[in-house]
Amino acid sequence: MELDEIADQMRLLSQVMEESDYDMRQMRRQTGLLRERAGVNQRMQELIDRRDSILSSFQREKESWHDEIKVHLGNR
Repeated sequence: MELDEIADQMRLLSQVMEESDYDMRQMRRQTGLLRERAGVNQRMQELIDRRDSILSSFQREKESWHDEIKVHLGNR
């Protein structure tokens, strides 16, 4: 092999390694974003579940009040 060919191959190898490093950084960044999004989605689901629980509790309480009002009005 001539020195020029070796130099060309070394430059090509260096370029491939740089691209590989860039790709790895991008994959790590995307993985981090996916993990972050999964955490946000989990927290949103927890908040939705909590909201549903509170609404259900209020609904039961409201029905109880209505029953008490009916009993009270019926006893007049």
